[in-house]
Amino acid sequence: MNPLIIVAFVIGILAGLALVYVSRERPERIQRATDFGAPQVDGLAVTTIPFRLRGAEGLVTVHYGANEDPARWGYPVLQLDWFRPELVRGFPVMQASVGHPAEGYAADMGWLQVVRYRVRDPGEEETVTVFDTPPQLAETETPYAAFGIRPTFFDAPSIEGLREVSWDADTFLVYTPDAVLSRILRPICGFKWGYQLQGGVVFLDPLSVAEAGDWERNLPDLRQRFSSWTFEEGGFFAGRDERAE
Repeated sequence: MNPLIIVAFVIGILAGLALVYVSRERPERIQRATDFGAPQVDGLAVTTIPFRLRGAEGLVTVHYGANEDPARWGYPVLQLDWFRPELVRGFPVMQASVGHPAEGYAADMGWLQVVRYRVRDPGEEETVTVFDTPPQLAETETPYAAFGIRPTFFDAPSIEGLREVSWDADTFLVYTPDAVLSRILRPICGFKWGYQLQGGVVFLDPLSVAEAGDWERNLPDLRQRFSSWTFEEGGFFAGRDERAE
């Protein structure tokens, strides 16, 4: 056989092996904002959610898409032992910001996030509900993922060492009638997002605006986990705030 043909054949085999190795190490497909048919900024889809609070109009702006640059989104700062950019690239990144004319205590709001994920890898099967608070506060009675004056909430989840996972998040903007004095939370608006890991490949779920039923579906779990808080049933997802003060 011609030596050149043999060399080419060997190179082809090595390239195929390298591709298989890489496919086990990182997602094979990265979704971009254009995949969701939404306006985009810096490669992320932009969704806006209007709301009304304390007699004034507000707007939540959500940037959402694939994490193509883990360093940009601060992953090295976490100092995770297992972190390598190729293991995170392609998983979702989400940032939600709040615009509202109120100031001071009247602008105090919070973000809640309930995550449910299911692992289907053989020998690793489990279904888990996570109340997404910062790790420093994980064992406390604080339900917030973020809190403050017109708070911004950022999340860039990823999972290492698994190949078959469903990951779904319900994310809600909430407020307390007396700002910061009582442990009463009312919903303002929200959205749903997540991803599917299939054979080690990440597929992002489209982001959708939450409805009142999505909030009510989470109430039993929230009330059980944070028993010292009152989570009120809400009808604010249509833009009404008739109970707001």
